Amino acid sequence: MEPDATENLVWQHNNNGNASWTQVSGTDVESVITAGGAGTWTLKLVFELNGDDGDGEVQGHVDEIELMLDIDTDSDPPTSNVLDPVGGATVSGSTYTITGDADDGAGSGVASVEVSVDNGSTWVPVDSGTTSWSYTWTLTPDTDAGFTIRSRATDNNSNVESPSAGNSITVDTKKPVTTLTTSPASPDGTNGWFFTEPLVTLSSNESGSS
Repeated sequence: MEPDATENLVWQHNNNGNASWTQVSGTDVESVITAGGAGTWTLKLVFELNGDDGDGEVQGHVDEIELMLDIDTDSDPPTSNVLDPVGGATVSGSTYTITGDADDGAGSGVASVEVSVDNGSTWVPVDSGTTSWSYTWTLTPDTDAGFTIRSRATDNNSNVESPSAGNSITVDTKKPVTTLTTSPASPDGTNGWFFTEPLVTLSSNESGSS
């Protein structure tokens, strides 16, 4: 009988210095690493050989031909927060500086941050910073309305954050309207004079106005 042999190449891996090795089903090593998330992966290629010595007796053995690769992967997106203004705040003036922070943990690092003042419909880059950032918001004049401010970060491996709900605030740049009333409402004397001493009251269409 002529000698013959069959061979099989098997990938194994461990993550972050684990002592044990895990065999990859098939040869799709990339998908295993991607699904495993951030960390340092070490790969090993095992060469399995089963041979026939020609006398009909199978001689099986395994040779480990190791290919050691340290691969830094980062599939986890960063996180970010709007710190100012806080939820429920009321802001006014011509501009307001929005500030926040961002973090990528043990990943590749925060590359950029964007901010939205319309609940995520549109996004603009912040003016400065990454892990600590700021954006100068130009407020619309004559406005008294609610806005939701959200942020999202992107890391150096192009992972983009799914932004959180953000902070809902009120922008009040509308001037209050003051109304003067008298009691009696009109002069009760002659020639446009009040016979009765009038009570004069000033009121505003906004609470807290002075």
